[in-house]
Amino acid sequence: MTEALKKRIYNAIRSAVNVDPATIDPEKNLREQVNLDSMQFVAVLARLETEFNIELPISAMEAKTFNDFLAVLDGEIEKAGAVSK
Repeated sequence: MTEALKKRIYNAIRSAVNVDPATIDPEKNLREQVNLDSMQFVAVLARLETEFNIELPISAMEAKTFNDFLAVLDGEIEKAGAVSK
């Protein structure tokens, strides 16, 4: 995953839940770090789906760490060829 792509993901997260992604430890539980409830997490997923014109699988809801989440997202972006926008 390129740094430009990560930046787009971070910006999408920031706009969905108003959290500075720089404060996120990629190895710790994402929801606990930023106090995301289920509805907020769905808002993040929806924002990312819109940003990259993809449909995330239900397994994205099971991602625990930020790195887990990035792996799911990266795979879906690659499958869809949705990197450019």
